[in-house]
Amino acid sequence: LSRLDIFVKDMGIVGKAARTAGLATPVAAGAEQLYLLGQAQGLAAADDSAVIKVVAPAKRTR
Repeated sequence: LSRLDIFVKDMGIVGKAARTAGLATPVAAGAEQLYLLGQAQGLAAADDSAVIKVVAPAKRTR
């Protein structure tokens, strides 16, 4: 399994390299935001596929 927080770190490296090179990377930036949201939701130790919970959260039952 690959932890979600590893992707946060890796996407941060991608973003920094792109900014240093003066390149726009909108897809990478969007992916980084999804991983950051997942981390903020407590999914850091989960498999990186858990990011789907950010995109399509389970419906709440009342």
